[in-house]
Amino acid sequence: MENHFEEDYLERYTKKVGFIREKKNTGKIPVSLDAIHVWTCMGDLPSLIAFGSILMPNLISDTAYNIVLSWKGTGILHPYADEVWYFDKGHTMSDFYLNAKGLNNDSSNMSVIYRSLNEHFVNVVERKKYNKYFNYTISNTFYKEFSSFDVKNVETLPLAYLNSDFKNKFVEDYVKSCVLIPYKYYRHINGSSSVPVPVEEQYYVELVRRLEQHGFRVYCVINSMTHNISSAYTANNVVYILEENYQKILSMINLVGVYLDFFSDSGSLGLLANADVFRVTERSLYFHTKKYVEDKILNFDNRIKNLFSFLYFGRKDGDLNIKFFEHIINQFEQFFAGRKTQKIDNKTLIKNKEIKITELSKLYVKKLAPKFISKYKEKQNG
Repeated sequence: MENHFEEDYLERYTKKVGFIREKKNTGKIPVSLDAIHVWTCMGDLPSLIAFGSILMPNLISDTAYNIVLSWKGTGILHPYADEVWYFDKGHTMSDFYLNAKGLNNDSSNMSVIYRSLNEHFVNVVERKKYNKYFNYTISNTFYKEFSSFDVKNVETLPLAYLNSDFKNKFVEDYVKSCVLIPYKYYRHINGSSSVPVPVEEQYYVELVRRLEQHGFRVYCVINSMTHNISSAYTANNVVYILEENYQKILSMINLVGVYLDFFSDSGSLGLLANADVFRVTERSLYFHTKKYVEDKILNFDNRIKNLFSFLYFGRKDGDLNIKFFEHIINQFEQFFAGRKTQKIDNKTLIKNKEIKITELSKLYVKKLAPKFISKYKEKQNG
């Protein structure tokens, strides 16, 4: 391949293959093909967030023009990228996302994508370059090879720039309100992998219904990765917002102030939005993926509550576990009772903080099993 470069090369290429340039750095223009580094990040959402905010600042070259191919609407989740592209194949995208495993994607679409990228660009970064640093969680290799990096807090938008469905129904001083995203899949540990498992729509319908009945105002985001439960349950305090753009989603979370993560392993969205996070998750997933490390990195000054539970499947609409939901609502009520609300000027959200990797590697999490064993032995020796 000749290493020549024309000013409109990127525009012509993306139009030719059907990629959309969602984010462009107009203040930085590549002067040659050698200067362009292309990354692919078509993995699951939790891994995508880690890639954008934790891996990229450690892997990119300041002199390179970095392009990331990712999911539609996720440009804001790649703060270190000069450009973010996506492609939209309509109804097939849901199946494509189901093949996302960590930073990888097993879809047959990926081989077609890589073939095209390698035919047109000199530096297409192989996934193995960053897989060794992150495989559902930060690896030991990451701790060994890097010393420190800056985390960028994303820039959220003011109310005037947001979806009219949200803008017209947003109640600023409502005491108990939250953002919920009813993702179609929840993350589950299977062996050494975090795999997507379909979540039945009825669980979200029941959760929203009970939240509303307990006096919560729920802002429910609907997009191509979620269930559309708007026709299944309607109420004055339930607001449905159709939104694919994650900058606008993060902005809504920031304005509401609380993000409810219901088994989707998406609590990092709340931290990126500078909001408090109430995370309902499986204990095994939380500790296997070392989510506490990511929380330490991405949390600027917000409150996180983890509620460990299990999502039970195979129940009919009229047979959902009442105690299961009541326990979640109970804990959520307590979370709000202890929450301090504060007004944050949008301008203060654009800030960085330095992360010392040696501090991350020393994070210690108490394990419950040894404690239980110890008590049992004491009792036996009585």
